[in-house]
Amino acid sequence: MNPLQLHIHRFNDRPLQVLSIDDISSISWQQLPLIIEINYKDFDGQEEKLLSDLSEHEKLRSFTYQKRTDALRFITGRAFLRKTISRITGINAGEIVIGKGENQKPELQNPQVPLNFNVSHAKNKVILAFDSHPIGVDIENSENALKTPLFGHKALSVTEQKTLITEGNYRENFCLLWTRKEAFLKAIGKGIDDDIVNIPSIEGRYKVWGLNTEQNSDWSVMSFHTEEGYICSLACNDEGERSSEMTYLKVGPAFDWSVN
Repeated sequence: MNPLQLHIHRFNDRPLQVLSIDDISSISWQQLPLIIEINYKDFDGQEEKLLSDLSEHEKLRSFTYQKRTDALRFITGRAFLRKTISRITGINAGEIVIGKGENQKPELQNPQVPLNFNVSHAKNKVILAFDSHPIGVDIENSENALKTPLFGHKALSVTEQKTLITEGNYRENFCLLWTRKEAFLKAIGKGIDDDIVNIPSIEGRYKVWGLNTEQNSDWSVMSFHTEEGYICSLACNDEGERSSEMTYLKVGPAFDWSVN
């Protein structure tokens, strides 16, 4: 099996277009890779609008959450996921089929639509990532990071553990390294297991051996800090000709739901 080549760098190595939007009328294939940041609490009280684009199965699933905040996070994420896919592909939001692929990774199952997506959430934030190539995203809040190094010893290599000790600020830096590993594993459709120790998370370019995957092309993993102590990492497939730009959209509470 050919090794993966993994290039990890910070987001300021690549131009990042940051926009705040009240509608999604400008979203298109040309803006991929695309990240959308949502504070789901901004949409508290708009459940009826959120549910209007969801499938019957998703609506039923939203009723299974015991906490109202968990239900709101789910329906907000799914509503914007469907709304964005609809805008990019031209498929009606209600006709979009979201299923599960390898390792239960959610994927678009409408035929002949080469759009990939990934979802992550932490505290009040929901992050959606879209690309024409496989993509993975993970977000964590450093305030909720582990307070002891116990789990870090199981997830990080010896070199990575030494980096944490040397640089200090354990919780924030652990979030940085952890999100990079998880974003990459989510991108290749692999679950979190003992291999996570072998996924590098410090800046550099690496060849990754021993993973149970057929994704043999080059990858980049980028990290950035959002507001309020959130750390996010994005894993992108670098195969073929890729634009050096990436679009980051922050959706506000005044989002225009009339846009199809």
